[in-house]
Amino acid sequence: MAKLLLDRQIAEEALADDIISPWTRVLREGTTKGKQHASSALARLVCHGPIDDVFIKGIHHCGTVLNLVSFLSAISFEGKVTEEAFEALSLFTKENRG
Repeated sequence: MAKLLLDRQIAEEALADDIISPWTRVLREGTTKGKQHASSALARLVCHGPIDDVFIKGIHHCGTVLNLVSFLSAISFEGKVTEEAFEALSLFTKENRG
C-alpha cells in the first residue's frame, strides 16, 4: 500500500482518515511485523507524499505519533524500519511547528 501511495495522484485523493487510522491501529494493536510494516508505510508516505494540514491533523487526531513512539521504545534501534520511523517522527514534528 505504501508503494501505491507514492503515486502523488493516488495519495492526494486518499483521505487521511482512510490511511492514517488503520495504520495507527496496527501500530497500537498489531504484531511486531505488522507494526514494522505500518511504521515503514507511514514513513514512506510522509517522506514522499503530500503533507498538508488535513494530513497532520489526522496524524494527531489518531494518536499516530504516540503509537509510533511506543513502537520505537519496544524495538532495538537498528535497521531500516527504525530509520524510517524516526524520519517520520521528525517530519511530523517539523510539519506541526510550521
